Amino acid sequence: MTEIEYDVREDCKGPNARCWAAHKAGRTVHVIEATWKFPRDLEHRSIVPALVMPSCHYATAEEGIAALKEARTYAVMIETDADLYAAREAGVPHLLPVRWVDPSRR
Repeated sequence: MTEIEYDVREDCKGPNARCWAAHKAGRTVHVIEATWKFPRDLEHRSIVPALVMPSCHYATAEEGIAALKEARTYAVMIETDADLYAAREAGVPHLLPVRWVDPSRR
């Protein structure tokens, strides 16, 4: 895969309560991977595992991009529902396999 691009939004205050809380705590920059630019299969689904971060808010864009790059390298790949629940509980970055369906949507 080529270099990942990032969606950076300065002074994020929404749309949810976590955005407001992060903003008040001084983490005003919202940084995520630009997943809509990832390579796709013939059904237009991403062929790259989805990276899930405990937070998308950082003090600076550089800090956020560095955190995402590190997480993409070291995040654990989820293989079972138990893995998913453990990663969520621990608040650690994790990767969801291509075509993963969240247990709440099955």
